Amino acid sequence: MTCGTQGEIDTTPPRELISDLDSLPFPACDLLDMNQYGRESRHYPGLVSVEHSRGCIDSCSFCILWKYMGRQPEDSAHVKPGYRTLSPQRSFDTASRLYQDFDRRTFGRVDLTLNASPRWSDEWTDLMLRSKLVGRDGRLRALHTAWMQDDCALRDEKLGVLEKLVRAGLRQVIIGVGRVDGAKGGAES
Repeated sequence: MTCGTQGEIDTTPPRELISDLDSLPFPACDLLDMNQYGRESRHYPGLVSVEHSRGCIDSCSFCILWKYMGRQPEDSAHVKPGYRTLSPQRSFDTASRLYQDFDRRTFGRVDLTLNASPRWSDEWTDLMLRSKLVGRDGRLRALHTAWMQDDCALRDEKLGVLEKLVRAGLRQVIIGVGRVDGAKGGAES
């Protein structure tokens, strides 16, 4: 919506969602006072918020976020889930830059579902485990918090991906438990 010349509201159609999130510029952290950003975090001083995706794979009735970042087909008045993600490499590069350039060691992953895709998580953890964010001795130099879906976490535990996420620095999860129908979530199996 925009404000018209006479103060009326002009309704415009929804914009096309950016499908290739890697085409977006890196966050302009140099425009913030990074000495202050996140320093007052109660449990993780120096926490910095990062995201690797937009949208969600589900449409839980209690959540508005998937609607906010969902897609609305032209021929429909209803919003549908629309999940898009950075590549594992681009997500890793963002964390690596924040680590190197701004001395950040704790990353609050603010995506609706970090674990939507086990393949994405597996590739991302491989990058983390081979990097200086995790020492050769396995000692962590960076920690991650994340939102996850319960069914995806169970799937990832069976696949061994959850254990890799922990080795790559995952230390706190906020788990969404909202499905009682037994349906399986996940962007891919």
